[in-house]
Amino acid sequence: MAFYFDGPSDGPLFLFTHGAGATSNSNFMQTIALGLAEQGICVARFNFDYMQIRLETGSRRPPETRS
Repeated sequence: MAFYFDGPSDGPLFLFTHGAGATSNSNFMQTIALGLAEQGICVARFNFDYMQIRLETGSRRPPETRS
């Protein structure tokens, strides 16, 4: 799992995850992350596995279920 960081490495950490319809690099998430970074907050973003697979394969599929 790859993380994307914005802001100072010594600031408070905000873990920011995407919803079901967009990736961690969507315009919305980037705008919020950069706004928080400007306020001195370190923002960590990542894609859940199902979304990363969607990016790599182009196949839309729901998150895997665990039994």
